[in-house]
Order: sequence, then C-alpha cells, then structure tokens
Amino acid sequence: VGFVHELTWDDIKMVLDNAITIKPKRQMSVQFSGGEPTISPYFLDAVRYARKVGYNSVQAATNGIEFAKSPEFAKAAAEAGLRYAYLQFDGIGNAANAHRRVGNLFDVKLRAIENLHSAGVDIVPVVTIVNGVNNEQVGRIIEFALDNPKKINFLSFQPVSFTGRDEEITDERRHAQRYTLSHLAHDVKDQTGLGEPARDEGASGSIVLAQALSKGEKLDWVVQKATELGVSRIVPFAAERSVVKLSAERGAARVERLRRIAQEAARQCGRADVPQVDAPAAWEELLALPRQDPPLIAVLLDADPGLPPLGQLDPGPRVLLVVGPEGGFSAREREGAAAAGLLAASLGRRVLRTETAGLAAVAIVQHLRGELG
Repeated sequence: VGFVHELTWDDIKMVLDNAITIKPKRQMSVQFSGGEPTISPYFLDAVRYARKVGYNSVQAATNGIEFAKSPEFAKAAAEAGLRYAYLQFDGIGNAANAHRRVGNLFDVKLRAIENLHSAGVDIVPVVTIVNGVNNEQVGRIIEFALDNPKKINFLSFQPVSFTGRDEEITDERRHAQRYTLSHLAHDVKDQTGLGEPARDEGASGSIVLAQALSKGEKLDWVVQKATELGVSRIVPFAAERSVVKLSAERGAARVERLRRIAQEAARQCGRADVPQVDAPAAWEELLALPRQDPPLIAVLLDADPGLPPLGQLDPGPRVLLVVGPEGGFSAREREGAAAAGLLAASLGRRVLRTETAGLAAVAIVQHLRGELG
C-alpha cells in the first residue's frame, strides 16, 4: 500500500479494550502479528495489558529472530503473559528456509525454540506450504515435531495464500504453486506413511469402474479421467476379445503405473482420496464382485441400442459399471453376466470407443446423483 502503519500505545489499548467487551463473552484469545510484532516497542506492554484485562490466551505470530537473539527477551515475554509462539517454520535445514530471504534460517529457529521452551512458552510451528518450494518438507517437519514432543505442542499447516506482497503473480505461477489440504493429506501419507487420506465417495455414493484391458495408452487415459470424475475403484479385467494379454510380471508393472496415474490425477483435481486400482481380474473374478459386496449394483454396458438406457436405471448408492473391450462382449460373457445378476444397459444410439464408454457412463451416473451438471 506504500506506507507502514504502526499502532500507537493508545491504539493497541483501544483494540484490546473494545474486543474484550464483545458479548456473549467466551474464552478470549488474542494474537499479535505483523509484520513482526516482537520488534514493536510496545510488544511486552501489550502482552502484559492483554492478560490484565482478561485475555486467557495471548499469542504472537513471529519469525523467532528476537527470541533467538535473547533468552532474556523470551523469559520477559513469558513473564508478561505470552502463552503461545506461532513460529514461522518452512522446513528442516537452512536451505528449506532460505526462499524468504530473511535472516531466520533453521539454526535461528532452533535457538528460538530452545529459548522459548526454557522460558515456558508453548511453541507452534506454522508451516506455509508452497507447491514446488517446500511441499517435500512435510514429512521431515512432522518427524521433527515427533522427535521433540516436549518442545512442540502441535503443528499448523496452512496452504499458501497469494496476498499482500505476493498478490501480483501470474496465473501460471498461481496454478503451479497452488497447494490444497488434499495435497497435504497425500503428502503426509507419502512422506511419513502415517494415516490414510479419507475416501471421498461424494454425498450420494461410490462408483466402481470395471474396464476391459485395451491396447496402447487407452487405459492410462481412462484411469486419469475416471479419477477426475470421482470413481472410487477401478478394476481392469481380461475379456475374451481383449487385444492385450498381460503376463503376471507385465500385469504388476502395469498396475503400478496405473496407480501412479491415479495418484497424480487425484492431486491435480484436488481429491482428498485416490481411487483404488486393482490388479487385472479374470472375468469370473469380476462377476463375483456383486456377491462379495451385496449392496453393489452391477451394470453391464452393452452396445445393443434396444437395451434400457443407463440414464433410466437407478444406480443406487454403490454401482459397478462393466465396460467391454474394442470388440465388445462375447455371447458367453453376456450369458455369464446375466446369470450372475448383472443388469444390462446401453448408452444410446451412439457408437463409442471403449475408453470413451466407461467415462460417459460414469458421467451419467454422477449426473443422476446430482454430482455433475
């Protein structure tokens, strides 16, 4: 904005006095921020005054430099009533903290943590995650906190917000550095092995897509787009007319590739979960799925335009969509599906490629459930 506005002591008292009068009165907390609040000549007086007028929790959002420089300053802040120090903390090691071009590198933060802990102030590292800058530090930061349970109360992760000095960035940079809570869930899992991102089946149910093995990169594309459309599970299967026949070794390698594609697609579209991708199943194994999971309604998608349209069926809360290969299902496969209780449906008069048919079916189901369109 072109100028710096520094609060006078009277300004600080007025803000604290006005806020404490808010009713109904709850547990009152105040956090001094900035800029850097610890360089204000009124910082200790403001902390002391906040406690005096009734704030239960007095906090400071800080880069930690002043606390690192002086154990006496940390002790004075604690005696004035400072309860929490929310410490700017971008990673482990000096390199991970150098991008801000401020002299509060990792060694400075360690001294600040030591001095604050010795003074009796609770410490909360606040981690602003920027994709491509420090997102690979998530696991190391969590491990640091776990290794120091007496000094670190908890961690506060916050995705980057491009405001203030960073608001004049390009759309390309904004998109590239965007980081969401779903990204954090995956990074915690991938970098620490802790937890499991919650499966997001939407408000109205889940979709299992069984897609026949196909040649080239068609299945890669199906997995990517089906992830974006919200399927919860993808089951590749070998049909009689599938052009591709995979050995056990090639099948395992293919599945790993498909799982990586699903994981990356989930990150890109902001999903909190990654759809399960099964190893290629035999036809008989696929037909057994509805019996193993009775609430699962199974639908065989066939090219016969005389069949009921998928859009007229009630998919229920959990549905299995079975899509055939380039040459369609054999008569034996159709008979086996009918005997296993699968419903038969068409996608209408249009002739669709195998990689298009499954995605069109998923989109129809999501539309029927109110998730699309």
